[in-house]
Amino acid sequence: MLKTIGSPFGQSTPAAPRNNFSPRVGFAWDMGGTGKDVIRAGYGLFFDQLNMVLGFQPNVISKQNLLVLASYTNSGVGAGQLAGKVYDPASTAWLPPAPPAINTAIPAGLNSQAGLFSPSIKNPYNQQAHVGYTHAFSQNTIVSVDYSHILGLNDWRQRQLNPFEGPWDANINSYNRPGCVTGSAAAPRRLSCALQTAFGDPLLFGSIVMYESTNRSQYNETIFHFEQRGLARHFKRHIRYRTHMRSAGLLQAPSVVQVYQAQSTLTPHMVRENGGLLIRTNVTGWSSLESSVFRSEFRPRPSFRPDRRDLIT
Repeated sequence: MLKTIGSPFGQSTPAAPRNNFSPRVGFAWDMGGTGKDVIRAGYGLFFDQLNMVLGFQPNVISKQNLLVLASYTNSGVGAGQLAGKVYDPASTAWLPPAPPAINTAIPAGLNSQAGLFSPSIKNPYNQQAHVGYTHAFSQNTIVSVDYSHILGLNDWRQRQLNPFEGPWDANINSYNRPGCVTGSAAAPRRLSCALQTAFGDPLLFGSIVMYESTNRSQYNETIFHFEQRGLARHFKRHIRYRTHMRSAGLLQAPSVVQVYQAQSTLTPHMVRENGGLLIRTNVTGWSSLESSVFRSEFRPRPSFRPDRRDLIT
């Protein structure tokens, strides 16, 4: 249908990719050979696992019907659609009637819904890179800094090819055809006039959803970690700063700043404090999320007893 009306999205079908290469590499380097200063780094390209439920409709529409079901029931013992049917392995005469023939023509004037994959759709993937540094001041005191970056490419999104039209669209007149005005009661959608010209029915199709791979996303995270161990105590300080951005179109919501209420947990064996600051900034075309999270943990350790070495970890 799209090819007949001259749409660029109906000129070809998606091609199966043949060059999906997913390399991964990483290393750790003990700078001085003493184990006190260690640098870690890694990179990987990962293809995402798709939830095919999202593409169920275009998958079904793009193929011939593979399965047709017909249900028959009895309203009671010896009554109903299967009342006179007795199983006979030697024949098929006892079977109920086959399902009726399928109507292969699109119903006229009913605004039938449709779905398809973009001819240029690609497999979504993400590139992940990490670098980290750890320094040991002593056997029981360490500090580390880690940075992670994830770039998502070819993320899926939906595009409506046949939306309702009105004065809000500056290009509305470009969809007109001789004797047909787009946005009118007779041709309310973008492709209505093209459908009228090609098939004689402006209401042949309503919503037409196309799945395409044009979204991008980005995630950045920096973690500062300090840890001190001992026989009598174990202290950790963990600070994380992260940003996340994803293509989201034009967002009108204002920026939001939220301070997480600090939480303290006190038990006979541990004191823990949690808190954070979240900043959500909405800009044209992107949704940005930034947060700074801190966590402190102090674990009093059992007193040393020569007869209880299992208490020392």
